[in-house]
Amino acid sequence: MPSADGWRRVPTPVPWNAAYSLDISGPVVHQIADTHDIQLALAGRLVRAMLHDLITTGTWYASAHDYLLTDGEKCHAFYLPRALTHVRLYQAGHSDADCTRGFRPVRPGARSWLPHFEEEGLPPNGARHIWRGVLRQAAQLDLTVLRPALDYYARLYFRDEGLTASNLATVFSDMAAAAPDVLDRWLGASSQLVRDRNGLYWQVSPPAGTSRKPCVTGVRRSPGPDIERPSGQRGSRAPGSPYLASRSRRPPGT
Repeated sequence: MPSADGWRRVPTPVPWNAAYSLDISGPVVHQIADTHDIQLALAGRLVRAMLHDLITTGTWYASAHDYLLTDGEKCHAFYLPRALTHVRLYQAGHSDADCTRGFRPVRPGARSWLPHFEEEGLPPNGARHIWRGVLRQAAQLDLTVLRPALDYYARLYFRDEGLTASNLATVFSDMAAAAPDVLDRWLGASSQLVRDRNGLYWQVSPPAGTSRKPCVTGVRRSPGPDIERPSGQRGSRAPGSPYLASRSRRPPGT
């Protein structure tokens, strides 16, 4: 029987791999970032893993016009039209920083797959969608880390090719562990270079936009006049502005 608000529980209407093919409207990524006060670039790499997890473990409801996919804990919910053409809305009962639900922390070297939401392709065999640990770390962290900083940290500290679907969780988790010490050394009044425990310099800027958190806009090997950026990264962006990758489709793994 339908509930008073018109929703009724229904069987799962899509297979798990639909998480990697459904179109995701731009506002959905912004809704995740705003709800949990995390950077857009990170929200854009969590959303498909979130869908994968909820499709396989969550509960579906249907109304006359929409499907509702929820985790059953009032923590995360996605709305899709009955035609199942795209994900149109994300809602959460609270910020993940305030969530009491348990989660598994990201283990160093964990094999994971957190692709950009515009990438195509399925995760490799054995890869885990450990988005809950990354989201909880990001929501509870007292600063945000923008994509250029994540990318260069991957290159400089991990000596990887840059930020990828397979290394994002490890790169972010390591930066999150180093971030409190960096934040303690930041004077707080303006953009400033702060040396971390590994000898790298983080460019920390005051909060911008709707976020209450300072942000890390770049990482480099040594002090100097210019922040190093990976080739192809935008160079003209106001410090502290949320960074979201180009709307063009990316090749898998980038």
